[in-house]
Amino acid sequence: MNDRPETIPPHPSAAPGTGPAMPALDALLHGAVDLHHHGFPEFSLDHPTRQDDAEELRQADAAGMAGIVMKSHFFPTTAVSWRLNRMGLRAQAFASITMNPCAGGFLPIAVEAAARQGARALFMPTWGAAADQRRGGFSHHLTEFLVQARKLDSERGMTVMDASGRIRPEVTDCLAIAAEFGMMVATGHVSPEESLAVVQEAKRLGVREVMFQHPDSRSIGATREDIRRIAAAGGTIEFCAIGFTPAFQRLPMPECLEIIREVGAERVVLTTDCFFGWMPPAPELLRMTLGSMLHHGLSQAEAAMLVRDNPRRLIGLPAWTGEEAAPPVSLPA
Repeated sequence: MNDRPETIPPHPSAAPGTGPAMPALDALLHGAVDLHHHGFPEFSLDHPTRQDDAEELRQADAAGMAGIVMKSHFFPTTAVSWRLNRMGLRAQAFASITMNPCAGGFLPIAVEAAARQGARALFMPTWGAAADQRRGGFSHHLTEFLVQARKLDSERGMTVMDASGRIRPEVTDCLAIAAEFGMMVATGHVSPEESLAVVQEAKRLGVREVMFQHPDSRSIGATREDIRRIAAAGGTIEFCAIGFTPAFQRLPMPECLEIIREVGAERVVLTTDCFFGWMPPAPELLRMTLGSMLHHGLSQAEAAMLVRDNPRRLIGLPAWTGEEAAPPVSLPA
């Protein structure tokens, strides 16, 4: 990222009653939606998550969350989401499809089929994207587990634009289906330039919401100006909690808050990108990251936008009323 501060300014002491007290922090998760959550198995049984999908949804439900978007780098999550939603929890599993080669690439019929099976989100390519392969992003991580991933060639990777810089017709067709079915579109691991083109084309076609994914990640490497341009075009900026963990440390928290203030909190979401076995469950990871943001000066109202108000808007849920997502109260036997 550009323009990093040379020193981290001291955080002022919170006035009594205004700090991120635990009950208030927990309450921020009521009605929240995690728009970027990987299940198990993702691409190998040798890459375990902390717990299975059913337990993840149970914990989201216990935290009062409205749901999680199940994302896979390989297959549509319609079947697993359908089964999870038969558990009878208040928290929902929202299905998605990622347009990587194994899901058909930019294949309109695959997008339509996913939409008709309940998918609420359409992700652009991730490891299949030429940009990710050039930057050594997630496609490089795959080589630790999949021998065939070592054969990926960025010259044959997927791009949303042709050599003349125009959106490919098949990409337009997929976006038009997303607009028809009210799906959120996410930019995946395509380049910042491609992401801007996706936002502009999606908006032209009537797509309600577009999420510019983890601009601070190795897969994307966006500049502050990229972020500003995409937000100005109508995109919502995603920051992932995984990026603030000790293993990654993509972006200093104060710089993240600067970006939030630059584009406006109404244009930012916080997701987990839950992926590794060492990560806490999604609700706890969100809570930890929100607590850190509050410590560095984010307001309660801004925090609510990042995890509840904006994600609900993107996935197509009504505004939160405070009625449907408070954790259940255990009754005495």
